[in-house]
Amino acid sequence: MTTNDATSDLWEGFEHIEPEQITGPTWDEPVPLRARPPLPDFPVDVLPAWLGGMVRGVAEETQTPADLAGCLALAVLATAAGGRVKVCVRGHWREPVNIYTAIALPPATGSPPSSTSWSSPFSMRRKP
Repeated sequence: MTTNDATSDLWEGFEHIEPEQITGPTWDEPVPLRARPPLPDFPVDVLPAWLGGMVRGVAEETQTPADLAGCLALAVLATAAGGRVKVCVRGHWREPVNIYTAIALPPATGSPPSSTSWSSPFSMRRKP
């Protein structure tokens, strides 16, 4: 097979050039992230008095944010309801009430004691 003179001329002079000289640095400089704005407090006051009091009490006892206790309280209540409550969206369209919570805290912030405060009644109920 013969070498095409146009192709050989195309790459002439590139033997001594590093790829970074043509394309620039391999990685662009990272874009700094903005600081996250402060989140609003968990609305403990909108909960029924008995639940709001328990959320405040668990948060104080475990020295954790009220957000943790409040989210766990809502998750436990949703578990207790267990599909018994449905919402009428419109007409005959009904949907069960569901809630999905995700708790993410740094290590050693007291989340296990707080979750035990809410889940222990379910554990006792399941035992014979």
